[in-house]
Amino acid sequence: MKPLGLLTVVFAVIQGAASQRVKVDREVQANPGETFQLRCKFEVVQGISLTQVSWVRESSAGRENIAVFHPSLGSNYPDSFLKGRVSFVSPSLENPSISVSDAKTSDSGTYTCEYATYPSGTDQASSAVFILAKPQNNATTLPVLAGKDAVVVARCESAKGQPAGQVFWDTTAAGDQSNTTKLENDKTVSVVSEFRLIPKAADNGKDITCIIKHRAQKTDDIYKMKLAVQYPPTVSISGYDGQWYVGRSNVQLTCVANANPPPTSFEWTVASGQMPKTAQIIGNKLSVPKVDESINTTFACEAKNQLGSGQDRVTTLVTAEPPPGSSATSSIIGAIIGILIVAALIATGLLLYCRRRNRSENGDGPPKYKPPPPTRTGGSTEMLNKSHGVESQPLDYFDTSHEPVTNLDADDDDDDENVPNGNSGARNGLEDPFHQSNSSSRIPVSQPNLPDRFNQQEDEAGHAVPSHIGRGDSFISSAMLV
Repeated sequence: MKPLGLLTVVFAVIQGAASQRVKVDREVQANPGETFQLRCKFEVVQGISLTQVSWVRESSAGRENIAVFHPSLGSNYPDSFLKGRVSFVSPSLENPSISVSDAKTSDSGTYTCEYATYPSGTDQASSAVFILAKPQNNATTLPVLAGKDAVVVARCESAKGQPAGQVFWDTTAAGDQSNTTKLENDKTVSVVSEFRLIPKAADNGKDITCIIKHRAQKTDDIYKMKLAVQYPPTVSISGYDGQWYVGRSNVQLTCVANANPPPTSFEWTVASGQMPKTAQIIGNKLSVPKVDESINTTFACEAKNQLGSGQDRVTTLVTAEPPPGSSATSSIIGAIIGILIVAALIATGLLLYCRRRNRSENGDGPPKYKPPPPTRTGGSTEMLNKSHGVESQPLDYFDTSHEPVTNLDADDDDDDENVPNGNSGARNGLEDPFHQSNSSSRIPVSQPNLPDRFNQQEDEAGHAVPSHIGRGDSFISSAMLV
């Protein structure tokens, strides 16, 4: 029987020069219940005649004919385990392929296509048949005790596969594997793989993976597990920082136990025999709300599980005052530094705020200066004050020494009749500068049609004066730029 596990199917040439004429599939595989074919072909060579072709199954029990074809006598199927399930596809000497239905795992084996020729004798070629059977796979870890001898810590099985399954291990634990193969009654194969190591506490919980490959599986079966190594507790006490002093509050010791299975109990004791009254015990923790001199002792903690126990101890030295560089001193220094940093940040913020406010007050923006109102001096109102740096211009005078003087008062009576009473004062105010003798040498020229607001006057307090004031107090001013 040929070795199992071949992966490719090839149409091959077998057994030297003779095999160059007989061609078969090197390997054929099928699933249980399916129909598979065994192909065979003879390439005719001049001078060689074919007399008969047979299919023979080879096994550990010997050779067994399963199908025979003779060109004159036809097809024949001798008694065999395949009788009734085997037949020629298209009986002929040149192409005597056969078909096998309802495949069974016991059909796996080597099948030979054998020609009887003249004058060269027998020519043949063989095919390996694999009836695939998907195995039943499983994996598990085995709880073990830590020790000095190598033991099985994990097992992986691929049962009743055809062909046999392939088993691989992946882990960081220092160990090795061993495989056992068993041929079942139905011609399937079972494989059991065991992983062994010398178990240590450090191996507990380590990852270990079993991988099973098989041709009947679309994907590999992967089993991820963790090693389970059991050991008694190993104990350590944490929480003492060497800076315990009288008056320090809320200190605590913790009994840390590493064990598998987990510890079932914790027990605290002191060297003096009597636990200080200020110590409070809850499970694996020993708390001291406020340290006093009675805490200046040695504490011990013992943890137990089903496999044994473990113990650790620590001596707590209590001082009268906080030692230099203790957590209390460090806390005070840290608080002072924090206050200084906060004060610096506040001062910086106020400084930036004041600078920004000064810029906003002294920076560009709408002008805040308003020109003063017109003032009155003596018996007449003076010209409007300067505004925005522009001075009001004095009245211009024309020299009339060589021109005739026009009597402007000649028409006063007529004009007054046409002007409303409310504006008579303004009218008189316009004419007053010209109501002089004809001997005047200059005549003032003013702008006509000024708005009414220029015809009003204001007192020293800035209040408007009615427009019907006396003619002697009137004035005319030039336009002012606003």
